[in-house]
Amino acid sequence: MGPTSAPHGTPCLRIGGAVRAPRALAMAELRALPQHACDVVFSCRRAGARHHRFAGPLLLDVVGEADPVFAGGDRKARLRFLLSLRADDGHRAVLSWGEIDPEFGAVPVLVALSRDGRPLDVEGPTLAVPGDRCGARSLTALRELTLRPDA
Repeated sequence: MGPTSAPHGTPCLRIGGAVRAPRALAMAELRALPQHACDVVFSCRRAGARHHRFAGPLLLDVVGEADPVFAGGDRKARLRFLLSLRADDGHRAVLSWGEIDPEFGAVPVLVALSRDGRPLDVEGPTLAVPGDRCGARSLTALRELTLRPDA
């Protein structure tokens, strides 16, 4: 699957799966959500420690824009759901809903729209997972997010 772009050629993030309103959010729509910032330090095998400051909406708020559907009804039902994320280069990562849910892990994972004060308008959003020691889940050019129950 190739790059996903909004009508004006700017990158967008598609959200699908177990949601009532699948959609593609352009950078401007992501900027309209409440913004947060986090500092991360990645321990890179080749380059040593790398310090970054990311800013953007919480992943929880981004998924909320598509109105997630959790079968089962109780709060524990949410723990069976996974977020599968794909970057433009094919790099993938999976997070559990429990990691970002405020009643469970409450990790403030960001869909970052800037890194170190530089807007990411050309490449598109980056997934920023505070607390990760390695930057492997820091997907650059994030294009697709799918919420699904664990089979």
